[in-house]
Amino acid sequence: DGSARTGSRVADSRAALPGSGHAKGGGALGREPTTVSSSGLRPSAEGGKFRHALSDVLHDNQLTSLAIMTATVVGSTVGIFTMSGVTGSLAYLFVLVVQLACALLSRMLASRRTRKVKFPVSGGGARALPSKAKSTLPPPTLQTIHSENKKERPRAAAAPGHQVQQGIATEPRTKHKYPLVMDEHDGYPEDVELLSGLGIRDKRVALLTIDVYSVGIYVNGPQFKATFGSKYAHLSRQGLKDESDALLADLIQSTPSVSRTIRIEIQFSGLTSKMLVNAFDERLEKVMKDAGETSVYEVLRSGLGSVKLCPGRVILLRMKTDGYLVATSGSEVLANTQSHVLCRAVTDLYLGQYSPSPVLKENTRERMYDTLHCPSLEQAPASQNGEAESAAAGQEERRQPPKPRSDLADLSGTWEVVEAENVEEFMIALGISFIVRKIAIQLYTKDMKIIAQEGKDVSFTDFRNRRRGRPVLFEENKVVERKDKKGTDLTDVAFWEERVLRITTKGYQSPLSTKYWRESEDRMVSETSVDGTTMRRVWRIMQEDED
Repeated sequence: DGSARTGSRVADSRAALPGSGHAKGGGALGREPTTVSSSGLRPSAEGGKFRHALSDVLHDNQLTSLAIMTATVVGSTVGIFTMSGVTGSLAYLFVLVVQLACALLSRMLASRRTRKVKFPVSGGGARALPSKAKSTLPPPTLQTIHSENKKERPRAAAAPGHQVQQGIATEPRTKHKYPLVMDEHDGYPEDVELLSGLGIRDKRVALLTIDVYSVGIYVNGPQFKATFGSKYAHLSRQGLKDESDALLADLIQSTPSVSRTIRIEIQFSGLTSKMLVNAFDERLEKVMKDAGETSVYEVLRSGLGSVKLCPGRVILLRMKTDGYLVATSGSEVLANTQSHVLCRAVTDLYLGQYSPSPVLKENTRERMYDTLHCPSLEQAPASQNGEAESAAAGQEERRQPPKPRSDLADLSGTWEVVEAENVEEFMIALGISFIVRKIAIQLYTKDMKIIAQEGKDVSFTDFRNRRRGRPVLFEENKVVERKDKKGTDLTDVAFWEERVLRITTKGYQSPLSTKYWRESEDRMVSETSVDGTTMRRVWRIMQEDED
């Protein structure tokens, strides 16, 4: 099943992406990590390098499929024009061997370049000193760094008691900028996640190398140090690098104790969400199927498939110690699902034996020493902390919708719309025709629903014109399949963010994102967004005598 689906996706996913087709034998998680020799030295013989590069080329399903297809077209054309099957076969073999030889040579040269590339590490940030110079200045504090970078990107204060150098690292080929401390999700500043690896995912097509996206991995510094300090802290920088294969294997398996975030920034304009999902499927689908967690993975692939990709688009895959994986892009939550198996598989995708970004993996080997030896966290002055925390809290409060009171989490009741905004604009964004739109506007502005809630499970029943429709039950993070009035196949995924119920709907030209929250005893608010247009409706609960 999985093999057939993978084969059918090869043509759509040639230009990309994370997966390079090494899903044999249950995926990369089923393989033993590469180990170093007992002397601590890496294999350096040319024969070993050649065999490793050859193995990478032959295991790359996308590359080999493209090479076979190209050779088949050329061989068939030559055979037809020469009227000779032998000549066509020779042309096929010649083109195939030339392509694989070029790919092999390119892989070996890329491997050499990877070992020579030196990224700025967290100790120097984007302003690393020349190798011969020695800095006599004390490490900058968060306050001084914030003032230096104020014009470039505003940042909130770090968690109290943490002194971590902030700054920017630049991926050299794409020029994408990555903060040294992850501050782009709601875990900051409580979770101090340090940039622990930076690289690029590229794709070789014939003689052309496509830079698909840059990728960085962030690791929670204090958690990483607490978990692995006793095992690796005594090693020197070179000693830790020699043991990096074992360290990366430990990091992949440590999802219950060390949180991490993978940050992806798109570079290739031809990359589509379908290509991204297909590539993830190659490496993750079989792993999740074998673990019996296909529905969990479906939440992630559905979310990734909903986002419109373009150069500069940033996707965050945040993995918490409780097993939750939250995928976001900007302010949009793409997926929110819980599985340590999925968190390990996603980490293994980039840091495992068959990483699609050798540069990322090599740079992670370089940076892990700095992550492990992150500075002891000092207490900042109380007044500065208070001001920074107040400012950060004020900014966060302005960004978030008003939070309902804790006793208003239950949405149960029979509700009718009393206020509606941007209904027609929302219909236009959905692509609804003029005539249908006029009818739909009346329905949406006079809508009625019956909501029944038990715990986190919520059932919606349409009650338009006081006629009950078929109830739809939403269980958290479970896919619901249904049809709309026109018979369009839809899929919904619901999850809670504190007291706000969020539902993502796929099946239309663009995905819908809906939020429900109870504003008071008798008022509920819903917001439904598509392509940047939001329809806002205020609902009033109907009294029993109105029913």
